[in-house]
Amino acid sequence: MPLPEGTIVAGTGFHAALSDGEGYSNAPWTSQITETEITFATIDNPIRWGTLYNFWFDADRPPARSDVTVGLYEPGTPSSLSVSVANAPAPDCNGNNVPDGNDIAGGAPDGNANGVPDECETAVPTIAAAGSRYLSLQLAGVADVVALYLTGDAQDPAVSCVTAYVQADGTLGPEPVFQNITAWEGVPHITGEQILPGATYGLQADFGSPGAPILGPVTSAATWMWGDVDNNGVVNFADISLVVRGFQGDFSLAAREAVDLHPCTPNGDINFADINWDVTAFQGAAYLDTECPVPCP
Repeated sequence: MPLPEGTIVAGTGFHAALSDGEGYSNAPWTSQITETEITFATIDNPIRWGTLYNFWFDADRPPARSDVTVGLYEPGTPSSLSVSVANAPAPDCNGNNVPDGNDIAGGAPDGNANGVPDECETAVPTIAAAGSRYLSLQLAGVADVVALYLTGDAQDPAVSCVTAYVQADGTLGPEPVFQNITAWEGVPHITGEQILPGATYGLQADFGSPGAPILGPVTSAATWMWGDVDNNGVVNFADISLVVRGFQGDFSLAAREAVDLHPCTPNGDINFADINWDVTAFQGAAYLDTECPVPCP
């Protein structure tokens, strides 16, 4: 039985009805696995008319139909038969019913030439919350030139319309910016008017080109609650104190991104306006009560 390159096979098995007085052995068939095929064979326990033999194995690929060669126990013509059965298919990482090799031959990017389309690489950009107005960007293992596509939670009316590309300075814009990992590592955070507190966002790598996106898997993260700069679920004097420490230049207990609340597009400058906005959050004001525009009115 043929196997696509890279298939991992284990757990082979065999079962058949026992022979009784027919002169045949009941010994299990042996199996042999190579990089390209798996073979089951016997010396003296052939499949006979009216009997059912079972052969199985575990593989890291789903089944697909292919031809299996069945040899004859005794010499004859023809010497073997070809039978169509379910088998392990060629890799199809994106599930488009086209083998990966054909995708690449048809133009799908494979920047590191490993036979896997870039859109399926396991190392993909990820995001995590870094405050109520910031997302941190993590690109460990991403080897290709990519753009970064950000979307808001489709179930959240406040951000459901957000569809934007991360720009070279970490803000968001309509046009893709394609950079390698070295350039993106200089953009540790994503922020902008579109990043709201307590909202969920999804990030995808775009392996395509301007006007022809090829998007990879989605990774998601939710920003912190408004004013909750220590991310403990409540806004209190401790949060205000941390913003004051940030104003004094002390970020040992809370990062600059956590205490940077003002203005509508955070600017990294911690001042009285940030303290004031955290005080209003402590008093019960919501972010949408500020003068900042709503991305999806």
